[in-house]
Amino acid sequence: MSSAVTPSRDESGQICAAKPAPRLLMLDVAKLGAIFAIIWLHAPESSLLQPTYSLGFFGVPFFTMAAVFLIVQSVRQRPDRSFGAYARGRVVRLYVPFLIWTALYILLIDLKHKFITHLPVPRLEPWLLLVGSTHHLWFLPYILAASLLSFAAARAVLGRRWLENMTIVIGAAGGVSLVFIGNPGYERWTELFGTGGFLVNRSVSATPSLLLGFGLAVLYGRIPSRIWRNGAIAVLGLLLNVVAMSLMWRRVDDDTMPHYIDIWRHLGAMGWLMVGLVSFQGPAVRYLAKLGKYVFGIYLIHVGVIEGIQAVARRAGYTALPWLDVLVFVAACTISTLLAVLIGSRRWGEWLVPR
Repeated sequence: MSSAVTPSRDESGQICAAKPAPRLLMLDVAKLGAIFAIIWLHAPESSLLQPTYSLGFFGVPFFTMAAVFLIVQSVRQRPDRSFGAYARGRVVRLYVPFLIWTALYILLIDLKHKFITHLPVPRLEPWLLLVGSTHHLWFLPYILAASLLSFAAARAVLGRRWLENMTIVIGAAGGVSLVFIGNPGYERWTELFGTGGFLVNRSVSATPSLLLGFGLAVLYGRIPSRIWRNGAIAVLGLLLNVVAMSLMWRRVDDDTMPHYIDIWRHLGAMGWLMVGLVSFQGPAVRYLAKLGKYVFGIYLIHVGVIEGIQAVARRAGYTALPWLDVLVFVAACTISTLLAVLIGSRRWGEWLVPR
């Protein structure tokens, strides 16, 4: 999708459809870069490279912003789609794969504990239906809920100028305010919700990006498309991302840093989104964009690849080594991408690799 003028409303109050726009190829490329950043976030264990995991902190906020952005654009393009139809589609696309991968990871964890680590098998809990069986699956239920809220909000706001103005201001001010208010933290949420505290903690941490992304998506419709053909936007976005992630690095080395340093994580995500919104073309962009369509699959698969390689390495006596971190990262990126493309290109693969 590309930029579209802010839609108007007809006499009945319904949103008038915006003119169809081509797919933003650079957004798919940016997604690919963000998923590799998330893989790095999970890969290093050595004392030398482990502090650099913070360079991937922008990944989840970026995917939250990108999801909200695409939802708002979809409402612009298809304003006649009902909430019920949209909700059914999102449940099939996100929650069904979440349940399948939860079951698959339970099986993989059981096999790993039985044959490699010889640790006790984790017990099953009802919270698995929302949290998932590994630490990264929480994002699918979260983005499902965020998608439904964003779709309803977009239908209510788009085409009403004064509401759009308020949304842009509230999105920016609300997102920044939540960061400065702070998240009570995992331990506090666990006291209140038990196992579900993990999901609540991660959701609260991601919500500033949801607000910032929604405000930016509404503003995007007012910006002339020629602006997004200017490469300077990509340069500014990349610069913002690099500066923000460099500042986030300090938090890993200093536990006394205030919680509001997290603002850089969200600003880094916004910078990366700016890169994705630029209308670049070319053979390399088109090729990488094809791979970018499989990022959900890469996300779902990569943890199994990382933990599998690390478990085998520990059994062989290798652990927390810089060269092993690099090997795990490269292998996880390569294997996860190949498996996601292989599975996702099959008709039945949509149940495992949502696109």
